[in-house]
Amino acid sequence: MGGGRPTKPTADKELMGTARKNRTTVALDATLVKKMPKPPADFGESAVFIWRTVGKYLIEKSLLAEIDLIEFKRYCRHAAFLEDNAEDQFDEDTNPQQFYKYITSEKMVMSYESLYGLNPKARKSMGMTQKATKMGVLEKIVRSEKLG
Repeated sequence: MGGGRPTKPTADKELMGTARKNRTTVALDATLVKKMPKPPADFGESAVFIWRTVGKYLIEKSLLAEIDLIEFKRYCRHAAFLEDNAEDQFDEDTNPQQFYKYITSEKMVMSYESLYGLNPKARKSMGMTQKATKMGVLEKIVRSEKLG
C-alpha cells in the first residue's frame, strides 16, 4: 500500500487560492535546434568534425535543444581529445596529469553518449529501436563521413 494522501492538482489549488509559488515547478524552454550553429572558434579539426556530424544526427532525431548546446560543446571537446590522443599510451606513473585528463575525458564521453542516445543501451531506454549492429552510431557516422 502507498504512503499517504495523493497530492491535489495545482489547477485546483489555484482555483481555491491556496497555491504557493515555492511549491510549483517551472518548465524549462526546450526549443529544439533546427540548424547547427557554427562551431566555436577555439575548436580544433576533430572537434569541428564531431560538432557537425554528431550534431546533424542529434538534430535529425530531435534530441538537441538550444539549452543543451553548452553540454554538447563539452562533449565535442572531450571526444576530440580522445580522438586526437587515441594512439598515445599514457602511463599513470610517468605522466599522471595527461593520464588523468585522458581517463576523465573517456568517462565524460561515455556519459554524454548515454545522454544523447549514442550507444545501444541509451537508445533502448529512449524507446529507439534499430537492428543490432557491431558498430555504434557515432562510429558509423564518423566512418561514413571520413570515407565518403
